Amino acid sequence: MKIEVKNLIPRPLIEIPHDDSEIWDATSFTFSKNKFYYLFAPSGMGKTSLLSILYGIRNDFNGDVIINDKNTRSFTASDWSEIRKNSLSYIFQGLELFNDLSAMDNIQLNNSQKHFKTEAEITDMAKALEIEGFLKNKCGILSFGQAQRVAIIRGLCQPLELLLADEAFSHLDSRIGSLAFNLIRSELDAQNAGLIFTGLESGSPFEFSKSIQL
Repeated sequence: MKIEVKNLIPRPLIEIPHDDSEIWDATSFTFSKNKFYYLFAPSGMGKTSLLSILYGIRNDFNGDVIINDKNTRSFTASDWSEIRKNSLSYIFQGLELFNDLSAMDNIQLNNSQKHFKTEAEITDMAKALEIEGFLKNKCGILSFGQAQRVAIIRGLCQPLELLLADEAFSHLDSRIGSLAFNLIRSELDAQNAGLIFTGLESGSPFEFSKSIQL
């Protein structure tokens, strides 16, 4: 998967100065499937907006997004559905979990559409993130950090070429964050997939192919 953005700017950000941005000021920028990108900026500078545009759930922007040489402005609902099913996954900042369903059921809502992981494999992923004891618990009673790990596992339970992760470690301590990054890297490496990971700070303790100031 290759995603190229050309002269891209979300319309709500047009009046905000962004002279140092490597995305909003770029004539063209390309995300490739086998690379890990760390995208950083203070709150309100468009990190979530960018990922939402790349995922096709926002269209209030100027410029163009080209996925695999096809302009997304011509995409149908079926086109987006196919991409999200087979190539593009999103770990939402707000998690988007169903509070009345168990952690396992939330994960299976994604996994069952693709039959990508067995329940045993999901349990192993939960063990790696130290939440295997919470898989039967409803997400509404989990801590945000626990729920964040559920969302990470859910995002990995599908075939993909690029994972979008919006401040996915914001409620994880450094040790659990390292476990989560190792799991993400292992799963993405197995599929030769890439990562766009957003954060607030310029530095990251994890290894990325490229750090980008938004």
